Amino acid sequence: MYQTIKQFRNQILGLLWSIQTANTSASVFPTRSESFAEWQSETSHGKSLWFRPGVEETIPALPYAGNWEAVQQALDSFPSHLRSVYLDDIDREWQIRSPDERVFELENGRALTNLGIVLTPDNVQINDLSGGSIYGLTKHKTNFQVRTLPPLKKLRGRVLLLASGLGQRNFYHWTAEMMPRIRLVRDAGIDFDHILIPKRHHYHRESLLLLGISPDKIVGIGKYAHIQAEALIATSKIRQELSSTNVRFLHDSMAGQAWSKTSDPNRMRIYIARRTNGWRSVVNERELINAITPLGFRPVFLEDLTYKQQIQLFQQSEFVIGPHGSGLVNLAYCNSGTRVIEIGTPVRPNVLFHIIAYHRGLIYRNFFGTAVKARNDESHIDVDVADLLSTLHELQEST
Repeated sequence: MYQTIKQFRNQILGLLWSIQTANTSASVFPTRSESFAEWQSETSHGKSLWFRPGVEETIPALPYAGNWEAVQQALDSFPSHLRSVYLDDIDREWQIRSPDERVFELENGRALTNLGIVLTPDNVQINDLSGGSIYGLTKHKTNFQVRTLPPLKKLRGRVLLLASGLGQRNFYHWTAEMMPRIRLVRDAGIDFDHILIPKRHHYHRESLLLLGISPDKIVGIGKYAHIQAEALIATSKIRQELSSTNVRFLHDSMAGQAWSKTSDPNRMRIYIARRTNGWRSVVNERELINAITPLGFRPVFLEDLTYKQQIQLFQQSEFVIGPHGSGLVNLAYCNSGTRVIEIGTPVRPNVLFHIIAYHRGLIYRNFFGTAVKARNDESHIDVDVADLLSTLHELQEST
């Protein structure tokens, strides 16, 4: 049923795409894809504007608590190669090397769709600068079939591309992988006349306004966008594991704002609740909330808040509890010493928020519950409330 619905959806998308490209002079799909270096060696229309070598950082092993046996049991149903990867992620010290940082310029370069697909004027897809694949639109068996591109819109001046497949649909990936690209162009001393961003979620635009981007520079792009710039500015990709430099950029960019709550003496304790229609909900959440409310915690739904309100909430928090989810990327805005209990998903042990907590100097534990209604690497979570309270009291006494 799910696959049938997906196929029908993509047939509709294909029809809409065909309508968008009908009776226009839209170009055909690119005939090849290359890296920027490969393409640059054949043309004078692209250049590297700035370079900084990547750095390697050591992250300690994941500090966990809770039902470790439940994690092992949940992973027993996984293929052996995935099971070993997950267990290794927990038990090992991490050596993470950030990629080399680069900023590129493509004369008359083009951006296609909110996936941020980069095309050259001679119709080559640049793989290492694109946030998705044009061939993924045409060749996957469940995707719609198209052979021409949407009508072309031209923008004058330098146009910064800030779009990718994950960044256009996921709050974590937008914050961790796309927003720090503003740091790259600022460090490079490069100004731009326009910035292309997805227009799918409110936080795309809000976050850039908070970073001081002028609203008249922001251009939203959707599924049928096809834009050519006099000079398209694109950066190298950023890892989903936030580096200390990018955590500091996010924190300091917001801590210095006039509206910042970083120095507010009124501290808060929050529990990040999740809507029941998504994965990783705590199935005994009411029991958990009843147990931590007398300790000063209050539940919040991040999806009900603006981006600025989310930042202020975490700036003001002294203790954060919540299940694994994109909203915990806001830990980057916390003050050093903030206590954090991430309720880990037993079928997908994850270190992303541990890394942020480590860079910010937070006192952190990943608390494992028991997987409920697991499917692949997702599940809901049953929490041993007494055990979590024990972890909570342990963290309160930590320094």
